[in-house]
Amino acid sequence: MLVNRLPRSVTSEALHIKSAQHEAQIRRYHAIEYKPHWFWLHSDDVNCGDHVYHGCDLPDHKSQGFGGATLTFLLVGGGELKLKGPWKASPGGMLKATGVDVTDKLLTRAIIGPESTLDLNGGGYFGTRTFINPGWYEPDFVLGRYERGRELADALATALGRPLRYYVETGGGSHSGTAMPSEAA
Repeated sequence: MLVNRLPRSVTSEALHIKSAQHEAQIRRYHAIEYKPHWFWLHSDDVNCGDHVYHGCDLPDHKSQGFGGATLTFLLVGGGELKLKGPWKASPGGMLKATGVDVTDKLLTRAIIGPESTLDLNGGGYFGTRTFINPGWYEPDFVLGRYERGRELADALATALGRPLRYYVETGGGSHSGTAMPSEAA
């Protein structure tokens, strides 16, 4: 959501480490067996693209996702699926393997501006990032593609004809960078 009255400065929230196993096992999933014993799963949440996993149900499988642990996924239709060493995966990988498209079902929020500073002592595991006079600020998460914030920063940098810094937060972490104006504009 575009905020009409932009604040003079915005500081990202401090992110904290989560238990990935807990996050994976508290939802219900749709499971797609795309070859014998191999599954792609996506959650039943509105932001199901944030919760995509891939793995094998053979108990002696040697995969080392989640440290080789066996995770139990609750299924939407009832029952459960146990996967040995599954991996958290991307919606794009699932789309390529199965044809099931949840690439536009991720929650992100973006801050974009001419400059930002990183404070590694700002709290959380990775510190905080502060933008002075941001040109774009989303206080709430928006459903869309993972690349949405970077693509928006690229478009704004091109429209303004100057580089812009961006910060994008997701349910699983964050990423940031510099968007450069396109020469095609």
